[in-house]
Amino acid sequence: MNTTSPQQQHTPASWHGGVLSIDLAALASNYRCLSQHAGPAETAAAVKGDGYGLGLDQVVRTLSRAGCRTFFVAHLGEAEALRRIFPPDDATIYVLNGLMPAMAPALAAIHARPVLGSVEEIEEWRSFANAHSAPPAAIHIDTGFTRLGLSPGELDDLVGANELFSGMEVALLMSHLACADEPEHPMNREQLARFRQAVELFTDTPASLANSAGIALGTGFHFDLVRPGIALYGGRAWVSGENAMQRVIGLDVPILQIRDAETGSTAGYGATYQFERMSKVALVS
Repeated sequence: MNTTSPQQQHTPASWHGGVLSIDLAALASNYRCLSQHAGPAETAAAVKGDGYGLGLDQVVRTLSRAGCRTFFVAHLGEAEALRRIFPPDDATIYVLNGLMPAMAPALAAIHARPVLGSVEEIEEWRSFANAHSAPPAAIHIDTGFTRLGLSPGELDDLVGANELFSGMEVALLMSHLACADEPEHPMNREQLARFRQAVELFTDTPASLANSAGIALGTGFHFDLVRPGIALYGGRAWVSGENAMQRVIGLDVPILQIRDAETGSTAGYGATYQFERMSKVALVS
Protein backbone atom coordinates (compact mmCIF):
# COMPACT_ATOMS: atom_id res chain seq x y z
CA MET A 1 0.00 0.00 0.00
CA ASN A 2 1.31 3.45 -0.92
CA THR A 3 1.25 5.73 2.13
CA THR A 4 2.74 8.78 0.37
CA SER A 5 0.37 11.75 0.33
CA PRO A 6 -0.27 13.71 -2.92
CA GLN A 7 1.66 16.65 -1.45
CA GLN A 8 4.74 14.47 -0.83
CA GLN A 9 4.69 13.02 -4.33
CA HIS A 10 5.33 16.41 -5.95
CA THR A 11 8.02 17.80 -3.64
CA PRO A 12 11.53 18.41 -5.06
CA ALA A 13 13.83 15.40 -5.06
CA SER A 14 16.50 17.37 -3.18
CA TRP A 15 14.20 17.51 -0.15
CA HIS A 16 14.46 13.75 0.22
CA GLY A 17 18.24 13.31 0.42
CA GLY A 18 20.63 11.65 -1.99
CA VAL A 19 19.43 9.92 -5.16
CA LEU A 20 21.25 6.84 -6.46
CA SER A 21 20.71 6.23 -10.17
CA ILE A 22 21.51 3.05 -12.11
CA ASP A 23 21.91 3.30 -15.89
CA LEU A 24 21.05 -0.12 -17.29
CA ALA A 25 21.62 1.06 -20.86
CA ALA A 26 25.21 1.89 -19.88
CA LEU A 27 25.58 -1.58 -18.34
CA ALA A 28 24.49 -3.19 -21.61
CA SER A 29 26.80 -0.91 -23.59
CA ASN A 30 29.76 -1.85 -21.40
CA TYR A 31 29.05 -5.54 -21.93
CA ARG A 32 28.95 -5.09 -25.70
CA CYS A 33 32.18 -3.05 -25.64
CA LEU A 34 34.03 -5.70 -23.64
CA SER A 35 32.61 -8.46 -25.81
CA GLN A 36 33.86 -6.70 -28.92
CA HIS A 37 37.38 -6.40 -27.48
CA ALA A 38 37.35 -10.05 -26.40
CA GLY A 39 36.96 -11.05 -30.04
CA PRO A 40 36.02 -14.69 -30.62
CA ALA A 41 36.20 -15.51 -26.90
CA GLU A 42 32.87 -15.72 -25.09
CA THR A 43 32.22 -12.84 -22.70
CA ALA A 44 30.70 -14.01 -19.41
CA ALA A 45 29.74 -11.73 -16.51
CA ALA A 46 30.64 -11.69 -12.83
CA VAL A 47 27.43 -10.81 -10.97
CA LYS A 48 28.39 -11.78 -7.43
CA GLY A 49 27.37 -9.60 -4.50
CA ASP A 50 23.81 -9.08 -5.80
CA GLY A 51 25.10 -7.88 -9.14
CA TYR A 52 27.81 -5.74 -7.50
CA GLY A 53 25.13 -4.24 -5.29
CA LEU A 54 22.89 -3.04 -8.12
CA GLY A 55 20.25 -5.77 -7.87
CA LEU A 56 20.81 -9.21 -9.38
CA ASP A 57 17.48 -9.41 -11.20
CA GLN A 58 17.78 -6.23 -13.23
CA VAL A 59 21.50 -6.71 -13.84
CA VAL A 60 21.29 -10.24 -15.27
CA ARG A 61 18.20 -9.48 -17.35
CA THR A 62 19.98 -6.49 -18.87
CA LEU A 63 23.13 -8.49 -19.56
CA SER A 64 21.12 -11.35 -21.03
CA ARG A 65 19.42 -8.99 -23.48
CA ALA A 66 22.89 -7.73 -24.42
CA GLY A 67 23.93 -11.29 -25.27
CA CYS A 68 25.42 -12.73 -22.07
CA ARG A 69 24.73 -16.42 -21.43
CA THR A 70 27.31 -17.34 -18.77
CA PHE A 71 27.33 -15.88 -15.26
CA PHE A 72 29.70 -16.21 -12.30
CA VAL A 73 28.32 -15.91 -8.76
CA ALA A 74 30.01 -16.37 -5.40
CA HIS A 75 27.88 -18.93 -3.56
CA LEU A 76 24.90 -21.27 -3.71
CA GLY A 77 22.36 -18.70 -2.55
CA GLU A 78 23.25 -16.40 -5.43
CA ALA A 79 23.09 -19.32 -7.86
CA GLU A 80 19.61 -20.23 -6.62
CA ALA A 81 18.44 -16.63 -7.04
CA LEU A 82 19.84 -16.49 -10.56
CA ARG A 83 18.30 -19.83 -11.53
CA ARG A 84 14.87 -18.54 -10.46
CA ILE A 85 15.32 -15.82 -13.10
CA PHE A 86 16.65 -17.96 -15.95
CA PRO A 87 16.18 -21.68 -16.75
CA PRO A 88 19.25 -23.81 -17.54
CA ASP A 89 18.87 -23.37 -21.30
CA ASP A 90 19.12 -19.58 -20.95
CA ALA A 91 21.97 -19.22 -18.46
CA THR A 92 25.06 -21.19 -17.47
CA ILE A 93 25.94 -20.53 -13.83
CA TYR A 94 29.36 -21.04 -12.22
CA VAL A 95 29.76 -20.88 -8.43
CA LEU A 96 33.16 -19.38 -7.61
CA ASN A 97 33.26 -20.46 -3.96
CA GLY A 98 33.26 -24.06 -5.11
CA LEU A 99 31.84 -27.11 -3.40
CA MET A 100 31.13 -27.10 0.31
CA PRO A 101 30.73 -30.53 1.98
CA ALA A 102 27.40 -32.21 1.07
CA MET A 103 26.45 -29.34 -1.28
CA ALA A 104 26.56 -31.37 -4.50
CA PRO A 105 22.84 -32.32 -4.61
CA ALA A 106 21.79 -28.68 -4.15
CA LEU A 107 24.02 -27.55 -7.02
CA ALA A 108 22.82 -30.34 -9.28
CA ALA A 109 19.19 -29.52 -8.53
CA ILE A 110 19.58 -26.06 -10.07
CA HIS A 111 22.09 -27.09 -12.77
CA ALA A 112 24.82 -24.87 -11.31
CA ARG A 113 28.47 -25.64 -11.99
CA PRO A 114 30.93 -25.60 -9.08
CA VAL A 115 34.39 -24.12 -9.56
CA LEU A 116 36.48 -26.83 -7.91
CA GLY A 117 39.71 -25.65 -6.34
CA SER A 118 40.93 -28.47 -4.12
CA VAL A 119 41.56 -32.19 -4.30
CA GLU A 120 38.83 -32.77 -1.73
CA GLU A 121 36.26 -30.87 -3.79
CA ILE A 122 37.16 -32.78 -6.93
CA GLU A 123 36.92 -36.12 -5.15
CA GLU A 124 33.51 -35.29 -3.69
CA TRP A 125 32.13 -34.00 -6.99
CA ARG A 126 33.46 -37.02 -8.92
CA SER A 127 31.87 -39.37 -6.40
CA PHE A 128 28.54 -37.56 -6.74
CA ALA A 129 28.73 -37.42 -10.54
CA ASN A 130 29.36 -41.16 -10.75
CA ALA A 131 26.18 -41.87 -8.80
CA HIS A 132 23.85 -39.11 -9.99
CA SER A 133 23.11 -36.84 -12.90
CA ALA A 134 25.45 -33.89 -12.39
CA PRO A 135 26.25 -30.76 -14.38
CA PRO A 136 29.80 -30.13 -15.60
CA ALA A 137 32.30 -28.46 -13.30
CA ALA A 138 35.16 -25.98 -13.63
CA ILE A 139 38.67 -26.56 -12.31
CA HIS A 140 40.39 -23.56 -10.71
CA ILE A 141 44.19 -23.38 -10.97
CA ASP A 142 46.13 -21.02 -8.72
CA THR A 143 48.84 -19.56 -10.96
CA GLY A 144 50.12 -16.99 -8.48
CA PHE A 145 47.26 -15.24 -6.72
CA THR A 146 47.55 -17.56 -3.70
CA ARG A 147 43.83 -17.58 -3.21
CA LEU A 148 41.43 -20.34 -4.26
CA GLY A 149 42.65 -23.01 -6.64
CA LEU A 150 44.92 -25.99 -7.14
CA SER A 151 48.66 -25.42 -7.24
CA PRO A 152 50.32 -26.40 -10.55
CA GLY A 153 51.98 -29.28 -8.71
CA GLU A 154 48.65 -30.57 -7.42
CA LEU A 155 47.25 -30.34 -10.93
CA ASP A 156 50.11 -32.43 -12.34
CA ASP A 157 49.46 -35.09 -9.70
CA LEU A 158 45.74 -35.11 -10.45
CA VAL A 159 46.17 -35.45 -14.19
CA GLY A 160 48.54 -38.33 -13.54
CA ALA A 161 45.74 -40.03 -11.60
CA ASN A 162 43.28 -40.11 -14.50
CA GLU A 163 40.68 -42.04 -12.55
CA LEU A 164 40.07 -39.00 -10.33
CA PHE A 165 38.24 -37.28 -13.19
CA SER A 166 36.44 -40.36 -14.50
CA GLY A 167 32.68 -39.97 -14.64
CA MET A 168 32.71 -36.17 -14.30
CA GLU A 169 32.74 -33.56 -17.05
CA VAL A 170 35.20 -30.67 -16.83
CA ALA A 171 33.68 -27.80 -18.81
CA LEU A 172 36.17 -25.06 -17.95
CA LEU A 173 39.73 -24.61 -16.72
CA MET A 174 40.27 -21.22 -15.10
CA SER A 175 42.67 -19.05 -13.14
CA HIS A 176 42.71 -15.44 -11.94
CA LEU A 177 45.20 -12.66 -12.63
CA ALA A 178 46.73 -10.82 -9.68
CA CYS A 179 48.18 -7.75 -11.43
CA ALA A 180 46.16 -7.30 -14.63
CA ASP A 181 45.59 -3.62 -13.87
CA GLU A 182 49.38 -3.13 -14.12
CA PRO A 183 50.03 -4.14 -17.76
CA GLU A 184 53.83 -4.15 -17.44
CA HIS A 185 53.93 -6.15 -14.22
CA PRO A 186 55.99 -9.32 -14.77
CA MET A 187 53.42 -11.34 -12.83
CA ASN A 188 51.05 -11.19 -15.80
CA ARG A 189 53.43 -13.07 -18.09
CA GLU A 190 54.40 -15.47 -15.34
CA GLN A 191 50.78 -16.39 -14.67
CA LEU A 192 50.06 -16.66 -18.38
CA ALA A 193 52.93 -19.13 -18.82
CA ARG A 194 51.79 -21.24 -15.87
CA PHE A 195 48.21 -21.25 -17.12
CA ARG A 196 49.24 -22.31 -20.61
CA GLN A 197 51.08 -25.28 -19.09
CA ALA A 198 47.89 -26.25 -17.25
CA VAL A 199 45.77 -25.86 -20.38
CA GLU A 200 48.02 -28.32 -22.23
CA LEU A 201 47.07 -30.98 -19.69
CA PHE A 202 43.35 -30.70 -20.53
CA THR A 203 42.91 -31.37 -24.24
CA ASP A 204 39.91 -29.60 -25.80
CA THR A 205 38.73 -28.14 -22.47
CA PRO A 206 37.72 -24.44 -22.71
CA ALA A 207 39.93 -22.11 -20.67
CA SER A 208 39.45 -18.75 -18.94
CA LEU A 209 42.06 -16.40 -17.46
CA ALA A 210 41.10 -12.77 -18.12
CA ASN A 211 39.11 -10.61 -15.73
CA SER A 212 38.14 -7.01 -16.59
CA ALA A 213 41.70 -5.68 -16.81
CA GLY A 214 42.87 -8.96 -18.28
CA ILE A 215 40.82 -8.28 -21.41
CA ALA A 216 42.92 -5.17 -21.99
CA LEU A 217 46.15 -7.20 -21.85
CA GLY A 218 45.46 -8.57 -25.32
CA THR A 219 44.23 -11.64 -27.14
CA GLY A 220 46.94 -13.86 -25.66
CA PHE A 221 45.13 -13.64 -22.33
CA HIS A 222 41.60 -14.21 -23.66
CA PHE A 223 41.56 -17.97 -24.32
CA ASP A 224 37.96 -19.24 -24.75
CA LEU A 225 36.08 -17.16 -22.19
CA VAL A 226 36.66 -13.84 -20.39
CA ARG A 227 35.08 -12.93 -17.06
CA PRO A 228 34.69 -9.15 -16.63
CA GLY A 229 33.31 -7.86 -13.35
CA ILE A 230 33.97 -4.28 -12.24
CA ALA A 231 34.35 -2.97 -15.82
CA LEU A 232 30.76 -3.95 -16.59
CA TYR A 233 29.63 -1.56 -13.90
CA GLY A 234 31.77 1.36 -15.08
CA GLY A 235 35.17 0.54 -13.57
CA ARG A 236 38.30 1.01 -15.63
CA ALA A 237 39.63 -1.91 -17.67
CA TRP A 238 42.21 -0.02 -19.76
CA VAL A 239 44.82 1.75 -17.65
CA SER A 240 45.92 4.26 -20.28
CA GLY A 241 43.68 6.84 -21.92
CA GLU A 242 40.11 7.68 -21.02
CA ASN A 243 37.91 5.10 -19.35
CA ALA A 244 36.16 3.30 -22.20
CA MET A 245 33.41 2.13 -19.86
CA GLN A 246 30.27 4.19 -19.41
CA ARG A 247 29.24 5.23 -15.92
CA VAL A 248 26.54 2.91 -14.61
CA ILE A 249 26.09 4.33 -11.11
CA GLY A 250 25.39 7.96 -10.26
CA LEU A 251 24.85 9.60 -6.88
CA ASP A 252 23.32 13.07 -6.60
CA VAL A 253 23.35 14.57 -3.12
CA PRO A 254 22.14 18.07 -2.18
CA ILE A 255 24.56 20.48 -0.51
CA LEU A 256 23.01 21.58 2.77
CA GLN A 257 25.54 24.22 3.70
CA ILE A 258 28.91 25.70 2.69
CA ARG A 259 30.96 27.16 5.50
CA ASP A 260 34.47 28.34 6.35
CA ALA A 261 36.78 26.36 8.62
CA GLU A 262 39.62 28.10 10.44
CA THR A 263 43.18 26.80 10.46
CA GLY A 264 43.55 24.45 13.41
CA SER A 265 39.82 23.84 13.83
CA THR A 266 38.50 20.29 13.89
CA ALA A 267 35.61 18.39 12.34
CA GLY A 268 33.74 15.18 12.97
CA TYR A 269 32.96 13.02 15.96
CA GLY A 270 35.99 12.80 18.21
CA ALA A 271 37.49 15.82 16.42
CA THR A 272 39.36 13.33 14.27
CA TYR A 273 40.15 15.74 11.42
CA GLN A 274 42.12 18.96 11.86
CA PHE A 275 42.27 21.62 9.17
CA GLU A 276 45.83 22.62 8.28
CA ARG A 277 44.73 25.77 6.45
CA MET A 278 41.66 27.96 5.93
CA SER A 279 39.16 25.79 4.09
CA LYS A 280 35.65 25.78 2.69
CA VAL A 281 33.53 22.83 3.78
CA ALA A 282 30.43 21.60 1.97
CA LEU A 283 27.98 19.55 4.04
CA VAL A 284 25.96 17.02 2.07
CA SER A 285 23.28 14.54 3.05
